[in-house]
Amino acid sequence: MALVYSERTEPFTGSFDMSKAKATEHYMRHYCNSLYLSFMMKNGTMKERSEASNELAIAERKMKFWKNHHNFEQEVATRASIEAKKQWAI
Repeated sequence: MALVYSERTEPFTGSFDMSKAKATEHYMRHYCNSLYLSFMMKNGTMKERSEASNELAIAERKMKFWKNHHNFEQEVATRASIEAKKQWAI
């Protein structure tokens, strides 16, 4: 059972120009996923808590990747993070 991230481990093999990626948008997608997974770790069943814990590590790894991308905009991400936290009432 996967809450957000697929259980497959094969690397992405499609074509994607990383130099033109919208790093902040990708970061925020994984940030919002991390908020959901954190919620599930607190409120889910035992099985969901375990799965959320495993997937949270994936979300954090992906956020770190996009945060280090040259197109990442920290100010935009900070504002969007505040809004996302408001939506989750954190």
